[in-house]
Amino acid sequence: MIQRKVVEKAFNAATAEAAAQASSSTGQAANPTVQKPNIRHYAHWGILEDILGHAKTQFPLLTLSMEMLVDQLYQRFKQTSEEDLYRLLQALLVDGLQVCSPALSNLYEC
Repeated sequence: MIQRKVVEKAFNAATAEAAAQASSSTGQAANPTVQKPNIRHYAHWGILEDILGHAKTQFPLLTLSMEMLVDQLYQRFKQTSEEDLYRLLQALLVDGLQVCSPALSNLYEC
């Protein structure tokens, strides 16, 4: 199913590109009545879910090990509460300095 969609997209893109090159090489303006090829635009998450669904049915052990690996990486790189507090305070300090710096520069200009 996925391969057919990819081939359809590639064919439609190649056809549109060839038509554009042909019209530009002959010096004619693009025909406004020519319709763009029918290409489905999927959300990135939709494509990911489709691939993951096929992987779960065709390679269940591989998918399980990949999910476990992602969970382990998430747990390993998860911020502690102290790191999260430090990051938020740093962002607050930077925002405060950006607000105060124009006011301080105006005081010294007088």
